[in-house]
Amino acid sequence: MPLDLGSFDGINAVWFVPADAPWRDRVRALLSDLGVDPTTSGQVLALLERRVGGALDWRVHLDGAILPNGRPAPPVRLYNDRLRGLPTATAAGVMPLFAVGPLLVAFDFWAAGDQGGEPATLGFEVVVHRQTVHPWQAGRELWDGTEVDIRNPEHYAKLAFYGDAFASVMARGCEVLRPTFALSDGMQPVSDQLARATSDRVRRPAPPDARLADFAWALMYWAPERVDEKLRERLERLWLPDPTPATSFPSGVATTVRTLEGGGTFLQARHILGSETRDARKHVETRLAEQLGLRSSHLLYKQ
Repeated sequence: MPLDLGSFDGINAVWFVPADAPWRDRVRALLSDLGVDPTTSGQVLALLERRVGGALDWRVHLDGAILPNGRPAPPVRLYNDRLRGLPTATAAGVMPLFAVGPLLVAFDFWAAGDQGGEPATLGFEVVVHRQTVHPWQAGRELWDGTEVDIRNPEHYAKLAFYGDAFASVMARGCEVLRPTFALSDGMQPVSDQLARATSDRVRRPAPPDARLADFAWALMYWAPERVDEKLRERLERLWLPDPTPATSFPSGVATTVRTLEGGGTFLQARHILGSETRDARKHVETRLAEQLGLRSSHLLYKQ
């Protein structure tokens, strides 16, 4: 979700691209690689021009709509309705959607990168609705036509297909957009995590100058120049055990680290995205942070 819109029910991956890079050409190339038709690609680029230039603020554009019950519709709800593919008039004509495998995807401008601790960069994002990567409702069909049986652990394991499709889009974006850093929380939108992590409401607040790159995330990418010897050694030794061996439901955790085209490093600590079991962050993100020498994105709040 765009940083200025807050979070509701979407999942995003954010790429921090140098502001002086030819980002328009790179976005066009990425969209072509993802199979987006030229017309839709042009609409996406037109949207980004307005968003980067400040001519389109979602909070203003989506303000003033009324719900069927007569109450004002929060802008973030309308944005998320659009992610679900609903014909919301205030967003449908502005934000194009396109299919990538099983995903219904939007491409947007997240914020100027310095708000994520990445100065002189622009934050671009791919956004999907949570139901796109976690269609876990009784009676719904999975990607292979299987009707969901919520008691069947094999069905739950099939949700990794959607998470891996999302990770593939993020990884290809890393190769084509050539960001300095990229991340996805995988469970909720990357939005105001820094504000929450540095607030006095958490037990161990991060310093005021903390960056998103200082935390461990479900999906992460570092440009070649960001991977020093210490981080490289930690990535080589990285190992996360299955946090739920006593349960019949698979955790969706099988950490992979790979080198992408261009030499960057991509880490995927989750394959099932969009929902998490109790204490999952303690077992995944916190352990990941400990092994990589980063801060955990699992925040503990004061009682």
